[in-house]
Order: sequence, then C-alpha cells, then structure tokens
Amino acid sequence: MKKLLVTVAMCAGLYFAVFTQAQSVASSHDKNCMVTVPAGWSVDAIFGLANAPDKKNSVTVSNNKSSKTIADLKGILPMVYPGGSFSGETATELWMTGKTPNGMHMLTYHALKGTTGICISEFDYDDPAMAATAKSVLGTLKAK
Repeated sequence: MKKLLVTVAMCAGLYFAVFTQAQSVASSHDKNCMVTVPAGWSVDAIFGLANAPDKKNSVTVSNNKSSKTIADLKGILPMVYPGGSFSGETATELWMTGKTPNGMHMLTYHALKGTTGICISEFDYDDPAMAATAKSVLGTLKAK
C-alpha cells in the first residue's frame, strides 16, 4: 500500500511539473487531432510538430484516414517500426514503444480512433528517463 501511495504521489508530481505551466497545443493539419505539449515547446501549426526548447525531444500529430480500424493500423506498424512493442490496445486506442524508423531515437506512439480517422501522436526522445514524460504528453491526445 505504501508503494502504491508513493507511486501515485510521484505520478501526480510529474503531472504537476509537466502540465501546470502554460502549455501549447500541437494539432494535425486538419485540426481534428490535438496533443498538449509542455510550456516552452515550439509548435509548427502547419506540420503538426512540436519541439522541446533543446530540440532533443519532439512530438508529431497526424490524422490517418487510410486505416479504418486500430487493428488495421497495428498490422502496418511493424513494417514502419520494426521491434516495437504494443500495449494498451483496445478497439479505439493503441500504445507502442520502440525506435524511430532510422533507429536513432526512442519512440512512444499513441493512436486514438476519432470520427474523422485515427489520430496518431509520436514522441521521439534520446534519454530513456523521458519515457514517462512521453506517455504523459501523448496521454493528452484528443480526437474529434
């Protein structure tokens, strides 16, 4: 029970640190998919891209209209991200971790079924300690 309380407190602290400052929203080109990024990140509204101030971490947001279901998308992902591991899959949502296609960076991937397609957000990072932040940021993904 004590470990659970410590874990909850740590998660709350991470949420507070990441999301209590002024935030920005990165959106897909069609504005149907959005993710909230930490304060200080630069957002490119045209390309659905956000970069950390030090450029070591980035988030992309897009709306995949060619895959009709999460299962369809999951079938394609191993070709794009070999070795990725899936978690949290439902009929409307999918999480994956792995490496970017060039293998140079770590990646957390979140897909969410919306009314206009499947919203996709990716968080690229080099430091393994950023995995929790990646999940927190991508957890804000919203789909219209």
